[in-house]
Amino acid sequence: EKGEPFQLLVDYARYHDVNIFGLRSMFEYDVLEGYGVKPADALEHLLRGGVRPIIASSEQFREIRKVLIAYGGSVRAAECMRQFLRMQLWPNVTLRLIDCSTKDSVATRDLTDAVAYCRAFGYEAERTHRPGKPEREILAEAEEWDADMIVLGSSTKGVLRTKVFGSTAL
Repeated sequence: EKGEPFQLLVDYARYHDVNIFGLRSMFEYDVLEGYGVKPADALEHLLRGGVRPIIASSEQFREIRKVLIAYGGSVRAAECMRQFLRMQLWPNVTLRLIDCSTKDSVATRDLTDAVAYCRAFGYEAERTHRPGKPEREILAEAEEWDADMIVLGSSTKGVLRTKVFGSTAL
């Protein structure tokens, strides 16, 4: 294909439910040659173009058995969880929902509702509340629980990376 790579990727993504982009291959096979784009910038361009969901995979194959869903009650987090549940790409996984809000009562309410929502899609979900900085607590929980995948929402509030990804996703 000839043309601006990100626009082509956004155009193709428009009519598909799932889009898997090999960020490593974008750089190793010169898809982005001459554009001076870093992987995080590539994700930003795709998100700004409305491409969702984006599945970022590890360098090594890893069977998806345990999925940690970051859920703090926001609309974006709910949309992300809903999309993951509706797609049913991994129907036999164990789910764990994590909330990092500081108020236990808010986390309990949000997680109770989210667990019930997961059940409506045929998933039983565990829940955990780890008050603190989400970017630290989510990764710590994923490592301790040995999660194979983390599901995060993203925001498109602005052009700056922290606005596009949200501080937690970054």
